[in-house]
Amino acid sequence: MVIRLLDEEGYFLIEILIGILLLSLIAMIVLPIIYNSNNNFMKTKIKMDMSFLSETIIENLKGYENIDSLEKYILDIKLEQLIDLLNEDGKVIVKLPLNKKNTTDYPYLVTIIKDDIDIRLWKVSVKVEEHDERKEGVNVSYEAYMRKPRKKL
Repeated sequence: MVIRLLDEEGYFLIEILIGILLLSLIAMIVLPIIYNSNNNFMKTKIKMDMSFLSETIIENLKGYENIDSLEKYILDIKLEQLIDLLNEDGKVIVKLPLNKKNTTDYPYLVTIIKDDIDIRLWKVSVKVEEHDERKEGVNVSYEAYMRKPRKKL
């Protein structure tokens, strides 16, 4: 026969309630930290993807004469067509993708700005930005000086 004291009847229930209270306090502190770190990781991934895209564009422009560019595309334009656009005299601005109806296929918008430094030297700026204007703006810009590519035969 078990004899219970009056003081011990609700003790187990109070232990459970205090445990739940402590777990909820810990969750209130930890969950925002996890959310913010996940958000920062996503921004870092997006920024790295943008950097890779802009560096790839600049390297393809620089190496135009040395690569087989017949089937090389930058977003929705052939590299050879892009070089033809950039070969115009003066400042040239090209916004990619060219087909504005098809922008959902590309997560980023690219602006390429070419300035003539002299007859053989270009200053090329590549700016990559997110397609969705409502999102917090993460933009990446790269500049490079490059020799004006010669036409392929």
